[in-house]
Amino acid sequence: MSIETLLNVYLDANIMLLVAYSLWSLARFLLARAGLKHAYISQLRLLNAGMVAILMSPVFVWLLGGLTTRYAMNISDIVVAQYLAGHVELTALQLQDMLGLRDGFVRALAEQGTVWAQALAWGLGGGFIWFSARIIRNILKLRCIIKQCFAWRRFGSVQLLLSDTVLVPFSTRGLRRRYIVIPSVMLGNSADLRLAVSHELEHFRRRDVEWEILLEFMRPLFFWNPVFYGWKRHVSELREYSCDQSLAVRSSFDLRAYCECLLRASQRGMAAKGVALATPSVALVNLHKGQQSVLKNRIIALTSNHAERERQKVSLLLMVPLMGMVVLVAMMIQRPTDWSHDRLMLSTIINLERLDARSGAAPVGFGVRP
Repeated sequence: MSIETLLNVYLDANIMLLVAYSLWSLARFLLARAGLKHAYISQLRLLNAGMVAILMSPVFVWLLGGLTTRYAMNISDIVVAQYLAGHVELTALQLQDMLGLRDGFVRALAEQGTVWAQALAWGLGGGFIWFSARIIRNILKLRCIIKQCFAWRRFGSVQLLLSDTVLVPFSTRGLRRRYIVIPSVMLGNSADLRLAVSHELEHFRRRDVEWEILLEFMRPLFFWNPVFYGWKRHVSELREYSCDQSLAVRSSFDLRAYCECLLRASQRGMAAKGVALATPSVALVNLHKGQQSVLKNRIIALTSNHAERERQKVSLLLMVPLMGMVVLVAMMIQRPTDWSHDRLMLSTIINLERLDARSGAAPVGFGVRP
C-alpha cells in the first residue's frame, strides 16, 4: 500500500468522523424536539452506531465498489455531471483545478517537497508518538495501581480489588480479566459499596470499558481533530447518564441512596483536588476541570424520571438511517477508479480551452448556460 493511499484513507476517516458527528447531533436535536431530551440510552446507542458505521464503511465501500463505479456515486463524478449539464458556472480548467485540490494536497504531503508538507508531517508524526507514549504510560500506571490492590472477591471474569490510594471506584480490564477497584474507605458503608459495584458491573454489561479503550487508542490518530474530542466528551457524559438510568429502572434501586453515594464520592475526589485516574478506565465520578456540571446533570437525569419513557424503537428508528447515511457518504467521497464518459467529455473540453487560449479566442463556456 502506497503512502498516498494511506493518506487518502486517513483523510476519509477524518471526514467520516465529522459527518457521523453531525448526523448524530441532528438525531439528538430530533429526540429533544420529540420530548426525549433525557433519552440518554438512545443517544449513546446512536453515537456508538455512528462509530460502528465509520469502522465498517471500508468494508461496504469494497463490497459495493462496482456499484459506485457504474452509477457514478461519488462527489467528483456528480460535480462533473452537473458541470456538463450547465449548472456549474466555471471553466473546465477551473473545475479541474478544484477537483484536483485533494490529490494535489496528498501528493505534496507524500513527496515532502515543500516546507509546509514537511512541517505538517513532523507535526502529525510527533503528535502520534506523544499520545501513543501517553497511552503506554497510562497503561503502566493502571497496572501499577492494580498490582498494589488487595484481591477481595471474584465474580466470573470480574475481579473486585481494594485500594488504599484510590478515592473513587473505577473499572478497567486487561486482555482476559476485568477489574473493579474500590477504595478501602468505602468498606465502612455497605450501601455505598453495593451501589458502586452495581454501577461498575453495569458498565461492563454495556461494554463501556471496551468503548473507552477504543477511543483512547484512536486519540494518537485524531489528536488534532476537535470533532474527536467533542465525540469523546459526549460519549463520556452519555455513558454515565445512561448507566445511571439503566440502574434507576430496577425495582430494588434506592434513588436517594445512589445520589448521596455520588455526592460522597465527589467530595472525596474534590478533597484530593480532583480525580485524575489513568485511562482507559471508567470511574464512578469524574471530577476533572469542568466535570462538576456533569455530576449535577447526572442527578437531574436520575430524578427527572425519563428513563422509563425510553424505548428501544426510538434509537432503532434513527439508527438505521444514521448508519446508512454514514456508509453512503463514505462511498461518495471515494476517488473515481476509471474514466467515465463524463470525464472523457470534460477532458475534451479542457483540451479545447487550452487550444482556444493559445489562439487567443474566448474560452469554451460549457459551464454557463446561454
